[in-house]
Amino acid sequence: MLAFDTEIRDQAYQFFIQEALEFLQTLETGLLTLRQERSIPLIHNLMRSAHSIKGGAASVGLSTIQHLAHQLENCIRALYDDSIPIDEPLEQLLLLAYDSLQRPLMAQIETGHHDEEAALLTMEPIYAQICDRLGDAMQTDQSIPSAAELGIDIVLAIFTGDVAAALTQLETLLQSPTDQHLTEQLQAQANLFINLGELVNLPGFAAIGRTIIQALQTNPHQALSIGQAALVNLQQAQTIVLAGDRVQGGSPSAALTQWLQPPAILAEAPRITAYPASESQDVQPQIFFGEFTEIGEDETVTEIEWADLEEMAESMTEEIDNSFIDINTVDSQRTQTKTIFQQETHGLNVKTELQTIFNKQHNEEHEVKSTENREEKHVEKREEQREEMVRVNLKRLDRMNNLMGEMVTQEHRSQINTHQLDTLIQTLAPRFTALEALTHRLDLWGDRTQIAQIKTLIPQSHGLDALQMDSYGDLHSNLQALMELSHQISEGLRDMSLISQQFRQVQREKQQSLKRVREDLLWARMLPIGDILQRFPRMVRDLSLQYGKQAQLKIIGSQVLVDKAVLQNLYDPLVHLLRNAIAHGVERPSDRTTKAPIATIEIRAYHRGNRTFIEIKDDGRGIDRDRIAARARDLGLIPPHQTPTQSQLYNYLFTPGFSTQQQVSDLAGRGVGLDVVARELAQLKGQITLQSEPGIGTQFTLSLPLTLTVAHLLVFRLKKRQWAIALDSLDTVITAKPTDITETSGQLYYHQDDKTIPISQRLGSTTIPPEGLTLLLVADSTLAIPVDQVLQEQELAIKPFGNTLIPPSYLYGCTLLGDGTLVPVIDALALPTTLDISPIPDLPEPEPTTTTLMVVDDSMTTRHSLTHSLKRAGYEVIQAGNGQEALDCLAQSPEIRMVFCDVEMPIMNGYEFLTQCRKKYDRTKLPIVMLTSRGGEKHRQIAQHLGANSYLTKPYLEPEVFSTVRSLIEDN
Repeated sequence: MLAFDTEIRDQAYQFFIQEALEFLQTLETGLLTLRQERSIPLIHNLMRSAHSIKGGAASVGLSTIQHLAHQLENCIRALYDDSIPIDEPLEQLLLLAYDSLQRPLMAQIETGHHDEEAALLTMEPIYAQICDRLGDAMQTDQSIPSAAELGIDIVLAIFTGDVAAALTQLETLLQSPTDQHLTEQLQAQANLFINLGELVNLPGFAAIGRTIIQALQTNPHQALSIGQAALVNLQQAQTIVLAGDRVQGGSPSAALTQWLQPPAILAEAPRITAYPASESQDVQPQIFFGEFTEIGEDETVTEIEWADLEEMAESMTEEIDNSFIDINTVDSQRTQTKTIFQQETHGLNVKTELQTIFNKQHNEEHEVKSTENREEKHVEKREEQREEMVRVNLKRLDRMNNLMGEMVTQEHRSQINTHQLDTLIQTLAPRFTALEALTHRLDLWGDRTQIAQIKTLIPQSHGLDALQMDSYGDLHSNLQALMELSHQISEGLRDMSLISQQFRQVQREKQQSLKRVREDLLWARMLPIGDILQRFPRMVRDLSLQYGKQAQLKIIGSQVLVDKAVLQNLYDPLVHLLRNAIAHGVERPSDRTTKAPIATIEIRAYHRGNRTFIEIKDDGRGIDRDRIAARARDLGLIPPHQTPTQSQLYNYLFTPGFSTQQQVSDLAGRGVGLDVVARELAQLKGQITLQSEPGIGTQFTLSLPLTLTVAHLLVFRLKKRQWAIALDSLDTVITAKPTDITETSGQLYYHQDDKTIPISQRLGSTTIPPEGLTLLLVADSTLAIPVDQVLQEQELAIKPFGNTLIPPSYLYGCTLLGDGTLVPVIDALALPTTLDISPIPDLPEPEPTTTTLMVVDDSMTTRHSLTHSLKRAGYEVIQAGNGQEALDCLAQSPEIRMVFCDVEMPIMNGYEFLTQCRKKYDRTKLPIVMLTSRGGEKHRQIAQHLGANSYLTKPYLEPEVFSTVRSLIEDN
């Protein structure tokens, strides 16, 4: 067990729960499709899911869950044997084994405990039946897919990796040879190339190595010339292999084979010169690794004196062996699993094994391509669904939504203030124009007065005209000051008008930004509807088998996003509709004479406007309207002489207790179903419609609002009060003539064509004015709401009333207008229902940390547990789910000083990540610690060979982890 304190164990348990739910769904979906789409990648994915549950359960101390997952993993592993047919009985046993794991695990998740003894007893007979059915496949380790099945080109991996490195070393050796050991060194290199050629079944490449040795034995004093000819020959062979040759791998060249002649004959023969091969090949070494199991001793290269080459040859042989080992993870401590390679054996005949694999690859090329195509589709599908995600508490999103609603309200208030400012400027403009005219007249009057005063003050004897003599008094000075001030005010008013225009432009841009933020926030709180739809294929399959029917479920639009609050309440209505389709819609195969024997039930989800639509359609018998009418008459719902319309008949199906089933069963006939669906949808502000055609099928369509926070509202006045109603809940606004309105027993009705629509008076008593009554017709024209005046249409935030106020059942919440008026919002589609809203708590902020480390692991449980431990020790931690993500994090976060990395991960495993990292960072600049469940010496040697600083095994101990961090960072 991990050395967790209570807090860390709680964190690990929460992460395990989150992961387990995803892995359970992967298992169920994969097992349901395995019979139709059997493939190595699919079995591999199932294996990974079962193994991850097993490992996660072990990390949090759920030993029973661990054991059950281990047994399911064994069952799935046996399916690698393609001689075992996956028929319906085996599929049923595998699903029962899955149920035996799923039920106690869900009980643990939901209640915090599970019945361990009952879980083990449930699995025991199922596991025994599977073992009997699979026979020897359960006793043999079937977890070794071939390279072709996994789409791995081992030859390409070796020739772009180890062969390229060996050729570079040979070239370096020939550039500065030492006569004393050159022959021995060339022989060591030749032995290495012979081993590689035999390992990958390329006889031509191995022949070049043998020719080198023979040439050295024949002409030991010509080692340098032989080495140069060999280098050119090997480079040419490498080029041929990289171009696609997987059969021969080149052949000894004439320049090399000439050295097979004895010295006397060679002296008489013309010398053939070897020219260097093109150095255009710029292939980076890469080693492909998957997941591994423990194996016994494997073949080693011939012992030679040059220690470095011996170590390289040994490491390469080990890497080749491991490349064909089980891609699926296996618990190294498990004693029951029998390995393919036992320690008692006399060694692995790698050459024979590779010969078989590559012969199969060439003889069945079309099958390999088909398998690779299927794998690509699986990888494509996973990559489409794999996006960079961050977990955010839903309550925090709710609070952000509320704050966004506040910002919308504040923006509307800002709009009102801007409009008031514009109105004020527009009002001031003509007034100031009048002021300017008055100022101009005063200025003219002042000039005339000034001239008159000058005439009286200047004697005629001076001989000057009054216009030729300026004289300024107080009046003139004040008028000039008034004119100047008027001009300045005029300029200021024009500036205000220009600023107001600019402000309106900024406000429009801010509104667009606010709208985009609101939309992003809206989608951030949404989840794929597939999270609940993916539970139904199993249910449809089991119910169909149980009741002797054949039906398949088709799901379209599983990635359509739905508000999580809505999604959580959609499950029960959809279950009712699916059970209803199997009970009433789908016929038995013997009755589907003109149709496909297997019925199809289709669930389609899509967005239209600001609503989400979910269609549930079957190709069954349709709805028997006569039968509904007869049952409705029996219940007294239809008067004796009345003929109901088709719409009215369908509405009877949503009456509580209504059922056309004569006999009560587990599936139908209890009178509980469609009324529950309608009631629960009404609570979600949604609605349901029904279409059916006898003999063709039935379709239910659910319509739900996209969000329950911000909506387009129509604000109106009735009886001196303001009300608001969602626009998408309305059909139209009309003015009804007094002649179209009747009253029966105090209830008003509006008659439109052949429809009789009740007029709601819940908002107050209604009188009919002579000019007519304005009505809001609710969607589908099921209700009319009277209106005195329509005020505005605007997108507004809807706020709940809170717990201190118990609102009427027909009110959804309230909204705040820009002028500060609080307006109730009517729930038109659920007038007889209520809506409960819960408070929103806060979420604590994370604590600051210092030195940055990175944890790379595809297991969320392990990743977050180690992260939490490191954070508590004062480190800042960056997480990555696979090697490729880790490389991206290193590129974006140069502050990372150390890495903990798992070995077995999707997309890019730990060894591949280690290989890529060591091209850019040496051991001192970026220490990398491998942390894996693989404790074998072989895996440790591979990690050290590739450049790992340290190697730790799971389950880890915190003191060991902290000690490793301190020592490596201090060394760094």
